[in-house]
Amino acid sequence: MAGTSSLALHDFTGQVLAANSSLGRLCSSAVQRRMLRQEQLPEMFIDPLSPLPLADAAAPSPSVRYVYLILASRPYAHETINRNVHALQRPGVLEPGARGTNESNLFLLHLDAKMKNESAAALRSAVSSRPDVYFLRRRRHVMWAGWSMMLPLLDVMSSLLQRRLRFEYLIVLGDADLTMRVHSEIQAFFGRFPGRSIMSIVPRKRDPRRYTTHAAFRNFCWVECDEGSGFVVSKPDGSLPTAEAVMGKRKCCWSRSAPILYAALGLQCRNQQAPSVFHGSQWASMHRSMVRHVVEHPTARRIIMAMENTLLPDEALLQTIAVNSPFRASIIPAHLRFIEWPQLHGDANKYWATIGPQFHGGPMVLNATLAHKAFRSPVMFARKFDPSLYPEALVAWDRWMAA
Repeated sequence: MAGTSSLALHDFTGQVLAANSSLGRLCSSAVQRRMLRQEQLPEMFIDPLSPLPLADAAAPSPSVRYVYLILASRPYAHETINRNVHALQRPGVLEPGARGTNESNLFLLHLDAKMKNESAAALRSAVSSRPDVYFLRRRRHVMWAGWSMMLPLLDVMSSLLQRRLRFEYLIVLGDADLTMRVHSEIQAFFGRFPGRSIMSIVPRKRDPRRYTTHAAFRNFCWVECDEGSGFVVSKPDGSLPTAEAVMGKRKCCWSRSAPILYAALGLQCRNQQAPSVFHGSQWASMHRSMVRHVVEHPTARRIIMAMENTLLPDEALLQTIAVNSPFRASIIPAHLRFIEWPQLHGDANKYWATIGPQFHGGPMVLNATLAHKAFRSPVMFARKFDPSLYPEALVAWDRWMAA
């Protein structure tokens, strides 16, 4: 490809996008960068993770018990995250006389680059004074269904190893999650299963449609446009794909994804070079041995390269790495989260239509009734909470935690 000026981007109708359009510029620049590094791993940003007052005070080396990566993007993030960091920290470790213990927990917060300034300011105001909270320095644009959904996690895993921070587990949360347990309960659970990582792994026979859909998408190369603005889809043989071939019909998007464009690139993506692919969700709790494996093992690195140019990599990357690793037999195949799907209550499309297109394809938003159902379940966390829709669910959580 000679340059971005020669790149013809087609929309789902087959029409060529105007060269001077904002979407065209954002997609062309992303494609150009991707073409220049065909044989390289995706870029990881190494955060210095400094200062970490509690971890650095531990002897004989910087240490914490659990690292929580919390992904923030929503306007109400300050309400859920503030609750979680209070509930999940070990009692007493923030007291001045407690410095030096390796039993504290660390909360790493990634703020989506699309998060509005006032929302980010509200979150910082709520928790930035805490010595156990650290805001990651690089804010990535995170796009639903895109590779960017995995980048903050990969950044953090690489940064933790580079920092040589001792920890037991890395636990991934979102700002729509609330914990159903306090620190002592989570520690007791992990104490029963030392060294074992926890992640959802859905067998093919339980969800054949998902496996078939993902396999079909992996026949194409997906490049995420800058600023989470869209996708460019191409074919490894350099020919031009169509919406009908990729999506099965002429439509702009997949579920609630950003717009999908089509181009003849000749990008030699490695989608077909992955070993056996498995599916689940990104909401995992990984032992430090698994974190090191993901970052350093050659097979894991090969899978990362194979998954970069796929759709919905957050539903396959960790699972594929874990099952194709020496840790396969020790994995606990569950996300330990309460998630209520609308399909269990009737027509899911009608449900999503009532609450908004931004929820399409996702689980139900928990009202007070569903929140109480979550309280009774044997899980660690629950999602999705959204106080802009059901503020009474957070009130119920406050009362339940205080009881």
